[in-house]
Amino acid sequence: NPPITWLESALQSGTPLPAAVDTSNPTTWKVSDVLAWLEEEELGDHTMAFKEHAVNGKLLLTLTEQDMYSSLNIVSPLRRKKLTMAIADLRAKAA
Repeated sequence: NPPITWLESALQSGTPLPAAVDTSNPTTWKVSDVLAWLEEEELGDHTMAFKEHAVNGKLLLTLTEQDMYSSLNIVSPLRRKKLTMAIADLRAKAA
């Protein structure tokens, strides 16, 4: 079985889900906002690593592909590329 994602865990426990993440100012995001955004980007299987490393909005915007690989253990090059592109979109919206 694949690991349970943060979203599946929240649904099973009855935890209320956050509203859609406001992407206009990701620098103000808390870790929970980053986790919700990962779910929206279909990268929810990486939420545990982001939570473990307390990745908030400011930190998210500074992540490099090397950080994703060495610290967050995202081994798939295509997953890193998808995440890099999504972060670039956030940076553009936040500018």
